Amino acid sequence: MTTALAAGDVRIDFTDERYTLVDTAFLARVPDMSVRNWQARGMFTVGHKHPASGRWFFSLCDALRLAVMHDLCVRPGLDFGPRKASVIADFVIDAAMKNLAEPDDGYRRNLNVLVAWDEAGEMLVTTADIKHPGSYYPPVNNDEYAPLRRSIIAIPASAMLIDLGLRTEQLTHRNARAEAPNHV
Repeated sequence: MTTALAAGDVRIDFTDERYTLVDTAFLARVPDMSVRNWQARGMFTVGHKHPASGRWFFSLCDALRLAVMHDLCVRPGLDFGPRKASVIADFVIDAAMKNLAEPDDGYRRNLNVLVAWDEAGEMLVTTADIKHPGSYYPPVNNDEYAPLRRSIIAIPASAMLIDLGLRTEQLTHRNARAEAPNHV
């Protein structure tokens, strides 16, 4: 399974842990204090701590996971705790990484993750290829997928991956401005 996406002449490796905590928070559009808080409370395990420097480094997959978790935990009307949001975020990451593989038909799916609950209150998570804005083609009518026709949450995984790719360029410009000497 590939974990890279070609953006022009540059391949973006989503599993390369090269971003600092502050950079990852910027990419994910999450306050860095939220990331620190979740780490301290053991809500999830992302990134790795460099043994010599003690600094944490993260990948773009980690940034995507944080973005999904933050949206599920902070957006008004959503009642998710970090632990449940982490499960959904892991599903989004797995589905998004599978979607990065070269498609057999040359068409990369517009991947969306749908979250719903069945009659017993059990969470159901699946993916859907939403073909056009505002149109959703429900799965075949059978009991297993029936609750997903009433999906509560749609997470645009493909769009979030593209956003992360574009944010890396903004991060580069932000860091270049921060390192540039101030000229008066």
